[in-house]
Amino acid sequence: MLYETIQGLYKDAEARGEARGEARGKAEGEARGEARGEARGEARGQAGMLIQLLETKFGPLKSYQKTKIQRFDEKTLFSCSQRLFTANSVGEVIGKKR
Repeated sequence: MLYETIQGLYKDAEARGEARGEARGKAEGEARGEARGEARGEARGQAGMLIQLLETKFGPLKSYQKTKIQRFDEKTLFSCSQRLFTANSVGEVIGKKR
């Protein structure tokens, strides 16, 4: 009888621990996914802004230039934005076609 009681308590504790671990893992996974999604959304917005500024200064961009900009990470977009003020061409801002 005592053995069965201990076994039952052990199984209950194990199930509660497993449920807590799953919940914690799910919450952490969602938080990481949300952070990545926010970063991608922010980079997308920055890329759109850079495209608009480049088109205002130099005229319509070629499709490969837009695609290249949309693939940049936040650090690269920031660097391009800084070069925009002194650049004489789109290529000086985003680099040459590759």
